[in-house]
Amino acid sequence: MKQLHKRFEKEQIKELLGKYENSVLKGEIICAMLGIERAQFFRLLKRYRQDKEKFTILCKQTTINMLTLTPIIHSFPKGIFLN
Repeated sequence: MKQLHKRFEKEQIKELLGKYENSVLKGEIICAMLGIERAQFFRLLKRYRQDKEKFTILCKQTTINMLTLTPIIHSFPKGIFLN
C-alpha cells in the first residue's frame, strides 16, 4: 500500500485527528479509513498533539553529510582506504 502522505493531504489527516479528539470518530474507524494499524494511528496522534500547527505526515529523513563523516574518516588508520 502507498505511503500515507501519498494517499492523503495533511489537512485531511488533521481533520480526522481533530474529530477523534472531539469524540466524533473512534480510532478504529480512522484506522480503517486511512488503512493504518492502531500503533501508527497513535504515533500520528502523539505528533499531532505535540504541535497541531506544525503537524506533518511526512517522515523525518536522516541524512549524513560530510561534516559529520569527516572526523570519523580521519580516525581510521592511514592506508585503510583505497585511492
